[in-house]
Amino acid sequence: MYEQQLPIEEWKAKKQAELKETIAAQKSVLQEVVQDGQRLADYLYGRGRLGSHITSGNAALVLQTLPQARAVLTAKDWDKFGRRVNKGAKGIPQLVRVNGYYNVGSIFDVSMTYGNKPYPIP
Repeated sequence: MYEQQLPIEEWKAKKQAELKETIAAQKSVLQEVVQDGQRLADYLYGRGRLGSHITSGNAALVLQTLPQARAVLTAKDWDKFGRRVNKGAKGIPQLVRVNGYYNVGSIFDVSMTYGNKPYPIP
């Protein structure tokens, strides 16, 4: 029923590894984007569709995972707009800055949510 808690040092190491993995993924995706003109055009079109609230690296991760993404927010933000994240939906990792430190968070596309309220258009 309850998960066994990790010792603090193991938890820190796990979080650091997760952070490094996400940063490396952002770098590799952005390098792939600039290799080909068509990929760059697709990225820029998708980046415009996602809006300005998301960084370039995070947008690249989203568009690699879900090329037709329309609107991405955290689960908490979707709640504010009257939509809920589907059970079992796996979030897309992103870098978020909290109190001056970078952490890995998850965001969800509107296609991963349900509700009868419209989603915000960026």
